[in-house]
Amino acid sequence: MKIALIGNSKGRFESVYDSRAMSRLATLGECSPLLGKGDFAKNEEFLRGCEYAFSTWGMPVLSREELERWLPNLKACFYAAGSVQDFARPLLSRGVRLSCAAAANAIPVGEFTFSQICLAAKGAFAAQKYYRLFRAASYKASRGAPGNYKIKVGLLGVGAVGALVAERLKTVDAEVLAYDPFLPREQAEELGVRLVALENIFTDGDIISNHLANKPEHAALQAALKARLDAARKAAGDEFLPEKNYLERFNIAPEKLREPGEKSARKKTSAKKSPEKKKR
Repeated sequence: MKIALIGNSKGRFESVYDSRAMSRLATLGECSPLLGKGDFAKNEEFLRGCEYAFSTWGMPVLSREELERWLPNLKACFYAAGSVQDFARPLLSRGVRLSCAAAANAIPVGEFTFSQICLAAKGAFAAQKYYRLFRAASYKASRGAPGNYKIKVGLLGVGAVGALVAERLKTVDAEVLAYDPFLPREQAEELGVRLVALENIFTDGDIISNHLANKPEHAALQAALKARLDAARKAAGDEFLPEKNYLERFNIAPEKLREPGEKSARKKTSAKKSPEKKKR
């Protein structure tokens, strides 16, 4: 059995298929070297005999005609990454079975998203900006944050990642609002999310997390989302304004600013030596 290893990025491929994975593949059949689209002509004879292909981020887009020329006997393609939208249709049109790791890939993305929501709810990002300028201001920023308990989180899109985020938000008793035209109400109830209109995501949510796929059919919605976020940033005011506005808000003298990594200056005090007793 011949196996084609396909990808335009050696670094990305090796980050997924480590030596252990490559050893396992070698037990299944004869593997090609990693081939980008520009390498196909030099390896035409081997590729035409391949029944299986393995790839990840950096998978080249192959037309139906190119598949017929280079990989006429391909039966299945195993894609160790998320979305296959960019290259899937020509493969499927030729009856090639396609497997991806979208569900597995969603786990670390969901974990990271949950962590960022928790940090935002604690005011960590605003406090970080203030802290660089004047330490006392960072305390005010964090004290004004809502915290995680009973927070209202708005999810735009509840796919593989959004569903994992919703599950993790249960651990902090968050109320999850969701806008997803494709999510069945029964599934929303199972996840414990409340389906609402797009408008309510922005009016009722304390924090909003966008999980809408970047597809042409979502272009109008993404544009509306960007306009909403720009308006929200403008309304947030000082958190997104230049440093001089921080100074005005907290009435901080410029000479009191600290450079990144600079420690606060402390006056050194030296203990007074007690006078020696005169010898009698």
